[in-house]
Amino acid sequence: VGPYAREIGINYPVLLGGLQSMDFARQVGNTRGVLPFTLVIDRKGSVVTTKIGVLRPEKLESLLKPLL
Repeated sequence: VGPYAREIGINYPVLLGGLQSMDFARQVGNTRGVLPFTLVIDRKGSVVTTKIGVLRPEKLESLLKPLL
């Protein structure tokens, strides 16, 4: 995953998880267990939003800016 992330220019942390992470993803809204799945968590650890499927950069930016 690391080499691929560098190759496509990902400049943010990418977290990898085992099978337990899929259980967590289901609990927070990914009931179909599909990828890509985006989860935005605020500084307090609360889920701000979830998105199944592709999340456009401008949409992600609009979600993250208020949290910075």
